[in-house]
Amino acid sequence: MSRIVKFSHVTKLYENKAGIDDLNFSLEKGVITAMIGVNGAGKTSTMEVLMGHRHHLGKVELWGKDITDNNTQTRFGKVYYVPENKILPTEVKLSELIEAVCNYHHSGLIIDNTKLEALMKKLGLDNYLSQKIAHLSLGQRAGLYILIGLTSNAQLLVLDEPLSGLDPYLRNFIIDELKQSSW
Repeated sequence: MSRIVKFSHVTKLYENKAGIDDLNFSLEKGVITAMIGVNGAGKTSTMEVLMGHRHHLGKVELWGKDITDNNTQTRFGKVYYVPENKILPTEVKLSELIEAVCNYHHSGLIIDNTKLEALMKKLGLDNYLSQKIAHLSLGQRAGLYILIGLTSNAQLLVLDEPLSGLDPYLRNFIIDELKQSSW
């Protein structure tokens, strides 16, 4: 297996208090890894450091490259991030969002539109294509965010609170899709 992520002595300070304190770990390709901890333990901060959204001390590597050397290019076309707060534009029709996502290549990620449509159909989301996203439940919106990542060519999915707000059926569906994916 090859190493995808390596954190070496990473610290994130918030007003002289460590949100992350001397964190060391690595992630290998093909392994699903979860961070478990109480609220405020630094899980979200760790993911935000990985994504380049938080300044930090220490070294973070993606595929052997320090993320601070060339922040954007290290992740370009390789990483899909689902934040804890999964915000989608509510006044846009679902079909318009799917078209925009499938045709948006600025991130370097490519979405498999056929696979996305098939998964949406399995979940009944295809029934909402002509409706505004505001008509989707919060769980359906969260699930859609994850489905987009699952159908992308990303080499690394970073999911913050991925199952939060999902009903049991959608939660199990997402877990099964993650297990079956070819990461």
